[in-house]
Amino acid sequence: MRDALKQIGNKERGTYVGVVSRLGYKTGYNGHGKPTFLIINLTDINGNLVADHLWINYTKQFQSLGILATGDEVQFNARVSSYLKGYQGNDSTIRKKHPIQYDYKLEYPSKVRLLTKRKLQSVPETNWEFLQYILEENKDFYLKRAKNSQ
Repeated sequence: MRDALKQIGNKERGTYVGVVSRLGYKTGYNGHGKPTFLIINLTDINGNLVADHLWINYTKQFQSLGILATGDEVQFNARVSSYLKGYQGNDSTIRKKHPIQYDYKLEYPSKVRLLTKRKLQSVPETNWEFLQYILEENKDFYLKRAKNSQ
């Protein structure tokens, strides 16, 4: 599905619109969590579907909007970038299940706008407080994921 992003390439920034599915986080290289959100039905400015889903970093510009909720529609400018995904360790069994491959993402979002008409709650002041909020809002998901990984 991200073939459309591959075709767009990284030469120019584009304008994209999508629907927020849920908040999440990823662990950074230093072990600290970084807020993210899952966006679905991502289209370019002409309404062409470019990705069925994509994880976006919850950057300061997105944080300035407030806490996004499921169903919120957002618009932003960004540049397409490629990255390697898949298991990069030495366990061949895991590597077969999750092979290394190129995928495409959007990065450096700017001109962020909330298209949904509603007042948003402010993002907590510290990164730690925001991550705690995300964990609490998605408690069932993270508990289930932790249970399944044991």
